[in-house]
Amino acid sequence: MYYTVKPGDTLSEIAVLFHVAIYELYMWNNIADIDKIYVGQVLKVRN
Repeated sequence: MYYTVKPGDTLSEIAVLFHVAIYELYMWNNIADIDKIYVGQVLKVRN
């Protein structure tokens, strides 16, 4: 399952929304800086 980042989204809010840990989102998406996600970025939210 994937999620497209919308304006105002944070990684922590996305983690809560999909009931996953932030570190899982970080690892599944090879995010270099957890404070930097971008509008339009497509994130894997389920492994």
